[in-house]
Amino acid sequence: MRRWPRLSKAAISGAFLLVLVVVGSNAYVLLSTEGESTGNIADVASAQVAIVPGALVQPNGKMSAMLADPRAAGVGAVADREGEEGPRLR
Repeated sequence: MRRWPRLSKAAISGAFLLVLVVVGSNAYVLLSTEGESTGNIADVASAQVAIVPGALVQPNGKMSAMLADPRAAGVGAVADREGEEGPRLR
């Protein structure tokens, strides 16, 4: 019967340690990035972006074939408008 109290203490200690690590990590991120983030959308600079689910960037930083061809990324229709330059993927 002495086995269960030891296992309970170990489980509770492990759970407490896990919570402590998560809280500590969040505190570190919040405190180390002070002034670098905002909760106000108006403070964020505008930028043209394209989110392409499933496309990847290779480990050496080179774009995948899907990202290298804008039409394959689904943004070709924008470039087809008369007199307009299409979006650029960098």
